[in-house]
Amino acid sequence: MSIGTLPPRPLVDFRAALCAAGRVFSIEALCAGPAAALALEALTAAGRLAQRESPLQPLFVFWFVICLPVFRSDSIPSLFARVMEGLRGRLRGLPRRTVTDGALAHARRRLGMRPVRSFMRALGKRGAYRPTFHGLRVKAIDGVRLDLPDTPANVRAFGRPGSQRGPSAYAQLLVVALVDAITRAVLDAKIASYKGSERACALRLFRSVGLGDVLLLDRGYFGLALFRALRATGAHLVCRAPACVHLDPIGGKRAKRSGDYQAILECRVPLEPGEARPHGRGRPGKTKVVDMTVRVIDYHAPGFRPVRLVTSLDSAATAEEIIALYHRRWDAEMAFDEVKTVQVAPAQGTLQTQLRSKTPRGVIQETYALLASYTLVRETIARAAEAKGIAPEEISFTDALHVIRISITRMMGARGEDLPTLHRQMLDDLAACRLLRTRRKRRYPRVMKRKIGKYPLKRPRHGALPAIDPVEAFRTRYRKLARAS
Repeated sequence: MSIGTLPPRPLVDFRAALCAAGRVFSIEALCAGPAAALALEALTAAGRLAQRESPLQPLFVFWFVICLPVFRSDSIPSLFARVMEGLRGRLRGLPRRTVTDGALAHARRRLGMRPVRSFMRALGKRGAYRPTFHGLRVKAIDGVRLDLPDTPANVRAFGRPGSQRGPSAYAQLLVVALVDAITRAVLDAKIASYKGSERACALRLFRSVGLGDVLLLDRGYFGLALFRALRATGAHLVCRAPACVHLDPIGGKRAKRSGDYQAILECRVPLEPGEARPHGRGRPGKTKVVDMTVRVIDYHAPGFRPVRLVTSLDSAATAEEIIALYHRRWDAEMAFDEVKTVQVAPAQGTLQTQLRSKTPRGVIQETYALLASYTLVRETIARAAEAKGIAPEEISFTDALHVIRISITRMMGARGEDLPTLHRQMLDDLAACRLLRTRRKRRYPRVMKRKIGKYPLKRPRHGALPAIDPVEAFRTRYRKLARAS
């Protein structure tokens, strides 16, 4: 039969068909756990689930927003066309463009940021994160800054950083995230302008830590007031002390020689409402002195500055174990690296920012969607690793993300009876993305190939430095001091 004699295609109301499909739409590749139920709860709590007859149903728009950071190289209309391609397995003859670009933007504004934020926090609360260190769950807090499109609204809301050479090309926002140090999933986050205080944001994240947790902190978060707030939740802490902090050992110099001793931290805090403290001259004061007994672990790796760790853990955990544990804090940095340089890395010829929204509300919505999608990807990788009995960090995130992107499109148009088989196949493919070799222990001098900062230029003499084991450095120092005493 020639093309000119093909029978006419039956008239189908694809907008109504898409409306019906949008009421039960989900991303099956990422919804093996409680994600689908949590999405419905978040939409119901925000009052966004009820919607008139429209092809862009709230549940469909919600998962479309979650997919935006997963397919960062696609424009928003191209991503919608990709979704339509996936749905053609269920809706035969579905056109690639059933709605306009303006309708997509309006649907995102109608959805808002509250359901996505609630969904991201619910994922962190209900995730199965097991204890790995003396019966404690290991978590870390750190901050990262993301580039935004250069629009007047974004600059007014979040600000634009500057330097001696002038203002930055793009506006930025600050994200302080609570990360599980084993799976690297984001448990909670706080968004602020680029000038925001990471310490103030960290205080807000203490709502997601409690009894049975140990929190790893960088030296920028060092402070007795922050430590007291964290200990009030029942969680333990391990934090690096800045060089300017004076820590007097309780047992004197003899205790300090061991590299593992106790010290007292003191600071002034404002008085509680209704609390009065007599001043030395008879006038009431506005502050009082509080203290806290902490455990200090001091070690010095050759080629590096001395390091002092302050912790609330007791002697049940040895100093070597705590030193090795603190270096898991870099898993938060690795999570930010995977987000910025892999998941939302700008493609060549596109807008060179991690986020693409041009309004502040859209930026916040997209940021929470970015953190939620990264957590879903990380949880999927963890399930694949657990099924094969390997650690999640042994699976390449870049390769795994490529597998998940293919599986999302493939499973959209699959029949219901085929979804379990496709999901098992995806987990097998993820487990096959195992790294061929473990990450090498290495370090490099602080030099730059292009002179754009304060560090010296890289030259042929600047090669890789020998790797340093901080645990072995502590043992060596302790043996020398023990022999000297």
